[in-house]
This record gives sequence, structure tokens and C-alpha cells, in this order.
Amino acid sequence: MKKPIFTFIASLLFLGHATAQENRLFPTQPNTSEIYHNLEKLGF
Repeated sequence: MKKPIFTFIASLLFLGHATAQENRLFPTQPNTSEIYHNLEKLGF
């Protein structure tokens, strides 16, 4: 796996966790479970 791709995924997971914690403030952002589901569809 290329390093930029890994960094991108790590940032997605971090943002997903943060938005899950702040779901009341940002209800339109994807939550952690949705991001994990998308990663599973991509084969990660």
C-alpha cells in the first residue's frame, strides 16, 4: 500500500471518529461505522 493512500485512509478514520463524537453538531457528516463499511466495500 502506498503511503499517501494509507495517510488518506487514516485521516478518514480519524475524521469519522471525530464526527461520531460530534454527531449532534455535524449530522450530515459520515460516522465511523459508515466509513468502516465503505472501507470494507473497497477491500480494506
